[in-house]
Amino acid sequence: PEWTPDGQSVTYVSGSPTGLNVNTRRADGTGEPIELLDTELSFAHAFWTPDEEWLVLRTTTGAGNVFGRDIYAWRPDVDDEPQPLIAEEYDEMLPTVSPDGRWIAYASNETGTFEIYVRPFPNVEAGRWQVSTRGGNSPRWTDDGGEIFFADENSNMVVARVDGSG
Repeated sequence: PEWTPDGQSVTYVSGSPTGLNVNTRRADGTGEPIELLDTELSFAHAFWTPDEEWLVLRTTTGAGNVFGRDIYAWRPDVDDEPQPLIAEEYDEMLPTVSPDGRWIAYASNETGTFEIYVRPFPNVEAGRWQVSTRGGNSPRWTDDGGEIFFADENSNMVVARVDGSG
């Protein structure tokens, strides 16, 4: 589950490993869950960008298979279906959007080891930078967006300073 930016609701996935749908529900338990997405794709993670314009999602390939995870994005009032955002031949996972909504950090195994990368958001084709050098997992932005914390290949906590001006 992930908090909505306003802190009033929680967005989460539910269902079977081959048919996970995205829902949201008020955090105080009132009201019924609202199904946001029911598609052919199966999502294992979903969260809103800080401006609540985009829902960022990570696909799953089903129980027991860890390869083929991709990152999608969906604008509820614009897109009919989620659109591939970072969907390459490698495994992309653990996306997180910067507090200002301009950058997305994620882990990918394109080098043979999971490393942390940063791209502009939502125009991910405008650049790509590898942040980690000895493995990377579970990236998290600081509240001011000036740093990304992540775990390296030995599960050590690492921090990378980020200059988001360029």
